[in-house]
Amino acid sequence: MVAYNYIFAFLLLALFITIGEGKNVLFMPVDDLRPEMLEAYDQKYIHTPNLDRLAKESFVFQRAYCQHAVCIPSRNSFMTGRRPDTTHVWIGFGNANFRVTGPDWISLPEHFKKNGYTTLGGGKTFHPNSPPNWDEPKSWSQDQPYFPFSLAKCPNTTTAHKLGAYVADIDTWCPLDEKEYPDSYHYDWQLANHTIHTLKYLKDKGGPWFVAPEPIPIEIQQSIRHAYYASVSWVDSQIGRVLQALDDMSLADDTLVVLFGDHGFQLGEHDSWAKMTNWELAVRVPLIIRAPWKPASAGKRSHAFVELVDLYRTISELVGAPSPGDDIEGVSFASLFDSPDLNAHEAALALNKTPAAYSQYTRCLKSIDAPKQWDNNSCSETSKNKFMGYSVRVPNWRYTAWMEWDDSRLKAKWESEPYAVELYDHHKSDGADGTENDFNQCEIENVADKNPEVVKELQNQLKSFFN
Repeated sequence: MVAYNYIFAFLLLALFITIGEGKNVLFMPVDDLRPEMLEAYDQKYIHTPNLDRLAKESFVFQRAYCQHAVCIPSRNSFMTGRRPDTTHVWIGFGNANFRVTGPDWISLPEHFKKNGYTTLGGGKTFHPNSPPNWDEPKSWSQDQPYFPFSLAKCPNTTTAHKLGAYVADIDTWCPLDEKEYPDSYHYDWQLANHTIHTLKYLKDKGGPWFVAPEPIPIEIQQSIRHAYYASVSWVDSQIGRVLQALDDMSLADDTLVVLFGDHGFQLGEHDSWAKMTNWELAVRVPLIIRAPWKPASAGKRSHAFVELVDLYRTISELVGAPSPGDDIEGVSFASLFDSPDLNAHEAALALNKTPAAYSQYTRCLKSIDAPKQWDNNSCSETSKNKFMGYSVRVPNWRYTAWMEWDDSRLKAKWESEPYAVELYDHHKSDGADGTENDFNQCEIENVADKNPEVVKELQNQLKSFFN
């Protein structure tokens, strides 16, 4: 039998363990995972039995969003509880990692470590080298070495496929014969195996813990989707092994399980592939949280607007850890687990916030006057004509404003008008019989010119929030 090894989605694991009274946490960020599974997000064509079982026992968030749709800034954000404009980690320019901006900032695992937790990490929790050495020893206890992330490559280059001629090795996929390349060949299997052994060590050591795991021509398009779907099923199988270990060790009842994608992913929608946009499919992520001691939330879906930057405060509150400092951004949504049926507006009122989620992405134009000026618009430190696209998702709308960037102040020129704007109507997807999980019906037409009052209102909201 031939199995697809698609090197876009990885199971990522990190471990935070407490000595003493308290709850455990299994924290699982999955690389490039979009909300595409049966039980949680109504997708019927990917085999994900373990994620489906988890969703039936969990609180599933339908409107969860990352803050920057690419790995480095997204992970620097949710692992510190700070937005990209605070970390100064963006894609293409800015600082290499949050430690450059805030050398003494306390990361999420470091917060648990400083409060009596043993924190053991593995996989792609932080992005490789951002910060260096997986932020050891600051973020991680030294009971055992960090289990580093390792990039898998297609062993047979003649069967490897790429999205383009100038992409990294990670953007490849190939079919592998299971007899020649068994499960143990793959990094994700090795990481899951390491995590199971670590759980055994922690159970024997005693005390609660926190674990975080971290997957054109039409025929090529079909191949890409086939490979992506296969990788999601593969990651599902490895997550299943870890969840089964929790059951076998009688740890599940006292363990908070947090599974999410570090950002979304596009599979040809808008003629766009991968992430790296402000569109819904790039910034919306799956978020599934199982808290067995919050029975009202089990099997429920929430339409509250939540963000990955909220996880730092939320996890701390759910497991009874000390509250982080006032410098941590984001809002704890832990209270929603006791009131899981609130709609988006009711949930926002309960959390004392606006029902909204904010994201951003960089673009650098080669020339303001050039035709097709938005083509080939990636950024570097030396780029001119830098722009930051700030995006807000609210009930019924997504609005994005492309603001000129001021390098000297490291912020957008909010005193100026946007260079370009986008407005997308989500009334259909957000309705009572919403189509939010129909990815082919999402953000097709920019309706900014037809709705100037909505543009004005949401521009003011963006400016007030980010300025």
